[in-house]
Amino acid sequence: MEKHKGMKELGNYIAEKRRRRMLSLRELEAITGLNNTFISQLETGVKTYLPKPAALAALARALGVTMTDLLAKAGYADPTIEPETIERQIDRRFAHVLTDPRFKHGMAVKGEYDFNLKRFVVELYEAT
Repeated sequence: MEKHKGMKELGNYIAEKRRRRMLSLRELEAITGLNNTFISQLETGVKTYLPKPAALAALARALGVTMTDLLAKAGYADPTIEPETIERQIDRRFAHVLTDPRFKHGMAVKGEYDFNLKRFVVELYEAT
């Protein structure tokens, strides 16, 4: 396993959220099923390895934060990268359809189309 630099930030975040909920380490252990020693080592930065996603999910539920927040603090996700919207996904896939010579209907599509028509064409393409 590789040591990770972001563990101190993750530990501080978990400790802050636990204190705000007025939970002891033993209470958090009872809620999450994670050993209180493990949680303490996360909070103090003794643990230098990323916890497994299942452990982060249990902590997220108990601390009332999103899994995305913990994943970002742990270094699994970049919070500055916004997830791709469904509209952007359809636009990207639609552009691919239009340029694929194997899809005989793609070359016939010309002009501007709304989201629903683009989605229909993409679904037709993916079904063939």
